Amino acid sequence: MQGRINQLTCILTLLVVVAAPSALAAKGGNGGGKPGGGGGDDPLAAIDIVYSKPGSSGWDLWVAASDGSRESLLLAGVGDGQMTPAWSPDGTRIVFNGTVNGEGLYLVDANGANLTKVHAGSARSPDWSPDGPTIAFHAWDATEDQSDRKGVWLLAPDGSGLTQVADQAGRWEMYPKWSPDGTQLAFTVDDFSGGGWGVAVYTLAEGTEDSITDVVGSPIRDHVLEYTV
Repeated sequence: MQGRINQLTCILTLLVVVAAPSALAAKGGNGGGKPGGGGGDDPLAAIDIVYSKPGSSGWDLWVAASDGSRESLLLAGVGDGQMTPAWSPDGTRIVFNGTVNGEGLYLVDANGANLTKVHAGSARSPDWSPDGPTIAFHAWDATEDQSDRKGVWLLAPDGSGLTQVADQAGRWEMYPKWSPDGTQLAFTVDDFSGGGWGVAVYTLAEGTEDSITDVVGSPIRDHVLEYTV
C-alpha cells in the first residue's frame, strides 16, 4: 500500500489556458487515453488534448494537439461552469460533466458525434478506468451546512451499474483518480476538522469502504490527484 501511495502527486486544479480558466485532459495519461495515437490520414490522430473554457453561451469543450495546433471547438454551451473532461483509454470518446440536458455526465465521440447523457444529477471530475469498462466520479448535493454529501461513485460507460464506493458520514470525498493498474482509486477527503484536505485510497478487490486509508493532511482546499507510473 505504501508504495502505491508514494506514487501519488497532488496538483492544483487551477489551470490557465489563453488567459481563461479551463480543465484539461491529455491522451496517454492515467485515465486519459491511448498511448501514441492514430496514423495515416486520420484527422483525429494529432488530437491529444481536451479541455473546457467559457464561451458566449456557457462553457465549451475544445480539442487540440499537444503543441497547441489544430485547436477546434468540439461542443458549444454544454456546461454552466467549469467542466473536467477525460479521454477513454482508446482515445475515441470523452466523458465530461455538463448541463446539455440537465446536470449530469455525458459521453461524446472524439469528433463531436453521438453526444449521450449517461448519468443524471450531481457529477464532477470523471476519470476513466485504464481498462475502459468503468468511470469514477464524485457527486454531491451540498447544503450550506454541508449535511448532504454523495461521495465517490462508479458506473459503466453506458450508464449502468451505478455503485457508490465512498460516502463516510462527516467528511467530503472528491476528485477520484484511478491507479494505472485499475485496482485502486485515490481521492481527496475533508473531515471538516479544520486540518485541511487529505488523501484516501480505496482498493476495489473487496468492494468495501474498509479498504480506505487516510494518508496525509493538506492546507490546500481544492486539489486533484495524479498517479505516476
